[in-house]
Order: sequence, then structure tokens, then C-alpha cells
Amino acid sequence: MMKTGILFLSLMLLSFGCDNNGDLPKDGNAINNVNIPPLNGTKWKLAGIADVETNTLTELEPQECKKCYTITFDTDTTASGYTACNEIYITLNIDSIQIVGTKMYCGDTTYYVAIRSVTSYIVMDGELKFFYNNGKNYLLYKPINDEEDNYTPINITLHDQPIDTILHYIQGKWQVVYGKGGFMANMIHHYDNYFMEFTSDGKYISNRDNYTYTATIRWDRVHSLPYSVTDSSWLMVVNPYPSLLMDEIKNDTLIYHEYYVSELLFDYCVKIK
Repeated sequence: MMKTGILFLSLMLLSFGCDNNGDLPKDGNAINNVNIPPLNGTKWKLAGIADVETNTLTELEPQECKKCYTITFDTDTTASGYTACNEIYITLNIDSIQIVGTKMYCGDTTYYVAIRSVTSYIVMDGELKFFYNNGKNYLLYKPINDEEDNYTPINITLHDQPIDTILHYIQGKWQVVYGKGGFMANMIHHYDNYFMEFTSDGKYISNRDNYTYTATIRWDRVHSLPYSVTDSSWLMVVNPYPSLLMDEIKNDTLIYHEYYVSELLFDYCVKIK
């Protein structure tokens, strides 16, 4: 059985510092008698953005991020979830959808542009679809299975850990999504096509704008801001690039900063493989 609902969108994004509640469609009365589908307790992950006319599905990066583009309903009308690097809270009203974004904007605009344009939704055959662009496109969500549901994000401080522990957690491929800091502490720097890999044989591989650089990692013991001068950390030296200090992994997001830089700039990365 197919269950449908018509929803019109108003967004308040804390990360943008703006309120779009005045952007409701003109025909809001069309939804007065629509029933909201039973969504309480359901959990969903975005499979991609569908184009009805071309019958194609476009997946969003990073594809291997387990928590990215997920939605969890705690009632029939309220849910929480994640974009590529923001946490969001969703409220389904009879005449609007309200989405509050926390943390910071960091370049995942495709998802925001799509969800801001949603005008209707369908729950059918185990799929959740949010339609926009006059029904020509929709966000396709699939149910999260038990294995994904039981997943616990990684949270660990790295700057004070032994080298073996640091390597264990950072090994693999990462996409550098954005940086925060620099000349202004809260400034956000957006990165496109920026990837890095830490290999099992001690190599650092950087690929930015299709330029690849490979270096052998050397580890030096240093005292570094923003930590106490009495604490020491292992510094990743990747000459001639700036040396990197691995700060932490927070909710699967790797955070590091460059050493010997007067204005601290923290880069935020998501694992892609």
C-alpha cells in the first residue's frame, strides 16, 4: 500500500544564520486533509538523488560515510540526522517542514538545495522519497538495516596517543571537506577535490585538484598549541608539505592542524574507504 503526504518547506539553518520561513508555496491549503505516514522509529539513509525524466540516480559524496545523509524519526513528525558534516533536526508540520542545522556549513550544498525545495513525500515499497522540482527529482532514502543501526561512531583523542594508535585510526583514504580557523578563528574554508591517504607502509599520499604528492612519514615529538606546553605530541612530518598534528576523531570525522602555522587552521576529513 502506498502512503503519501504533501509537505511544504520552511527551513531555519543555524549554520547559515538565516531563517527561510517566508518561502512557503502559495497553495498551502492543498494539504489540509492529508494524513502523515507512520514514521516513528524508522531510520533511513539517502541512496541518491533521482531524476524522474532520465531515470537516473546520483549518489552524493562521501559514499562510504556511514552517518552521512541519514534520518532517524523519534516520532511520526520529528527526526534527527546528518548531512556530510552537519547535524540536522527535522519537524514535519501539516503545512511545512522545519529543518534546524547545527555545527557548521561545510560545502554539502547539493543536499541542502534539494531538501530546501521539497514539496511532497511518499512512503512506498520500503522506500522514502522526498520530491522537489515539480516532481522531476526526489531524494531517495532506504531503510537502515540492523548492522548499520548498531554502528557506533569513532570518538578518540589522537594528539596524546602513541604512534601505533594514531596510525591504527588514520590508516586509509580520507576526503578533506573543510577547514576552520586561520586568520579568523571561526572562518570556514571549503575544499573541493582534496583527498589524502595514510598507507600501511608509512606513506602519505595527497591528491588535490588532481595533483598527487607522495611522501614517507617521519614522526617527531613536539610541544604544540593549542595543548598545554607540558604535553607533547607526535608530529607527522611530510616534507616539503607542512607537518601535521592529528588532533582527534570526532563522530568519525578526522580533525588535524598544520604545525608551525601561527594561525591555527583545523581541517575536517571524512573517511571514504
